[in-house]
Amino acid sequence: MRSFCVLLKMLIMMTSVAVFGQNGSHSDDSRNNDLSGLLKDELHFTRSSHEELLPNSEKPSLSIHRENGLITFNNDQKVKAVWVYRGIKGKPNRDLDLIAVEAGKAKTFQAARATCAKLTPLGEWRLVNVVHVMAFFSDMLPAYPMWDRPQAKGRFFWSTSLNEKQDKKNKDDFFSANEGTEEQFQVLGYKKFIQWVTASETHSKSAEEKAYFKRLLKETEAGIPVICIQGKEPKP
Repeated sequence: MRSFCVLLKMLIMMTSVAVFGQNGSHSDDSRNNDLSGLLKDELHFTRSSHEELLPNSEKPSLSIHRENGLITFNNDQKVKAVWVYRGIKGKPNRDLDLIAVEAGKAKTFQAARATCAKLTPLGEWRLVNVVHVMAFFSDMLPAYPMWDRPQAKGRFFWSTSLNEKQDKKNKDDFFSANEGTEEQFQVLGYKKFIQWVTASETHSKSAEEKAYFKRLLKETEAGIPVICIQGKEPKP
């Protein structure tokens, strides 16, 4: 159970260690503009809005920014994207520089990872983790009526665990996150979840309850949303 603020602070602490550990200097300049160049030349990122998530008046180059917009893949398909980076507006530093895109839905963990691997440029995209989603990208996900609280809204998404051995064992576990000040995370198995929702609709005793489960089933039987990212981030 972790709130948006807690997760954001976690990632900010990680970036601070990476930056201040070098006294604010940024070596390896050859890497600084890798993602910026890709967004401009190949993905044709167009900004629709900009927000300074974490201003730093003393050192503006250490501020964290978020830009919403669209990118264009080779087939001219325009996809919603969010660019998060540390630096000054439009010019990221080397430690935090991520682009995230909506990539449809999947019914298994491996299918979600494969979806990201197939995006162009090939081999550059990867599946998000929980910190990515809740710190920066949660609003890219559709809000669903929650399975355990019909009156509440929440979000479903696939996520890596940051443990490759655990990920290899994952067949269809995805995350459920309730909205609110006390964000609650749960791990659910997709097949069992769909079976449970289907059975709940069948055995519902009221028209309102039946309609709720029918709507939830309609939203999820096509799969769980996938967000793919690429770029640089600090190592813990």
